[in-house]
Amino acid sequence: MEIVPLLAAVTQSIDIGKRALAARDSAKVAEVQARLNTQAIELTEKIIQLQQEKAALVDAKRAAEADAMAHKETVTELTKRMSDLGSYEPFHTPLGGFCLAQQPDAGGTPAPVYLCANCAARGQKTFLQFQEGTQFLNCTEGHGRIPGMAVPDNRRMQFEFFSSGG
Repeated sequence: MEIVPLLAAVTQSIDIGKRALAARDSAKVAEVQARLNTQAIELTEKIIQLQQEKAALVDAKRAAEADAMAHKETVTELTKRMSDLGSYEPFHTPLGGFCLAQQPDAGGTPAPVYLCANCAARGQKTFLQFQEGTQFLNCTEGHGRIPGMAVPDNRRMQFEFFSSGG
């Protein structure tokens, strides 16, 4: 037997084996590459989903902060209103009406200021004014006339005098 044809046959067998291994390795590489591509796509989808969730959370946080700021402003406004009303106390007028009267200070206020109790309950400060020539305090917000104090006779006479054109 000759060695050259034998060597050629062995070399050919080795080449066939190498091609078979290369084909098998290529198939395995393609399979691994396909799995990696699938995982990359799944990860990309997950990243997109997480970004959308993050954006929704950021929007929710902004909305919550805006609500908190609005509530804080409301509380501040209500606190200010209540502190404004803090210098007034419930008062029953001599004729049976009810309102809030300014508390006398250390200097002694000569004429108290009256507030409508209904308006004050809503946090609003509405000053009551005497209707000229009457004994009623009037609320300009539509809560009507509140029986106040008896009008001294000289004020009533002045009103009648000026009303009659004299």
